[in-house]
Amino acid sequence: MEPYAQIPAAGPFAASADLFTELVAELEGPGAAGLTACELEDLLAERGREVQRQLLQDHLDLRAAQEEQAAREHHASATGADGITRHRLETGHGRLLATLSGTVRVTRCAWRRPGAPDLCPADAALSLPACRRSHALARLAAIEAARLVRGCARRAYPPLRAGDRQASG
Repeated sequence: MEPYAQIPAAGPFAASADLFTELVAELEGPGAAGLTACELEDLLAERGREVQRQLLQDHLDLRAAQEEQAAREHHASATGADGITRHRLETGHGRLLATLSGTVRVTRCAWRRPGAPDLCPADAALSLPACRRSHALARLAAIEAARLVRGCARRAYPPLRAGDRQASG
């Protein structure tokens, strides 16, 4: 079997392409030939999730670079929803975001003014939550919490069967 071809000119996604290429090489190798179907699924779930996380990180880094370039070219002030105009631009402001694929770092520009909170337009463009958890991760947590509550309720209040009810008198 021929080795997997490198992804040409991966550019900003080179790290993701490298991870994918490494995963394919591992699957082609002799070690993977001895894995069970379950072990293969586990390997792909773990390593595939890391490829997804890196794809997201690479995309966020690309957007950060584009935002910074645009901000430097068109260095204007920014006015927030609070009506405050901010004139000072700072780049490289980062925050962590926990996602379904793992934690990524979101880097963005911040418009600043003394005495006013920072304004990061990328936060709105990405619809970032105020907390660290992504909307998708929060949604999954809510679904799982609802399943847990429903399961607890079923154990605490099992369904009635025919004959379990007493006739009221």
